[in-house]
Amino acid sequence: MTHAVWAALRRLEQAHETVRPADVVKAARPPGSPLHDLFEWNDGKAATEYRLSQARKLLQAFVLYAPGTRQEMRGFVSLTEDRQEGNGYRSTEAVLGDQTLRGQLERQGYRELAAFARSFRTRFGRLEVFTPIVEAIEQFVTEGNHKAAS
Repeated sequence: MTHAVWAALRRLEQAHETVRPADVVKAARPPGSPLHDLFEWNDGKAATEYRLSQARKLLQAFVLYAPGTRQEMRGFVSLTEDRQEGNGYRSTEAVLGDQTLRGQLERQGYRELAAFARSFRTRFGRLEVFTPIVEAIEQFVTEGNHKAAS
């Protein structure tokens, strides 16, 4: 993020106490704003992108019970490999039922858990109370990646 973007967001915070998305959009509207180029201003393109976002949210939010249990599971997952081909989704049952796809999902889980730990540490790292949790996640990911590699 550029310094100009950071400064614009900080000005919004100082003006309103918090940075609200609606205020960010309003501040980004003028073509000279450092935030302007971060948004799609063509309403037709923006509407299409919004509908695609809604479709993704639908697929991500579809939850059902694992067969024979009361344990919730996502109905669809997006494998990293599928994202390279247009952001496709597969039913979780189909992925879990295929050894290759299941392995892809497991490796993806380790990568996403590691990314979560980095993000959490960045966000809350100054609060020592969370240090043992982040360290435990990082250790789990390291051990799991070693097992997956062998």
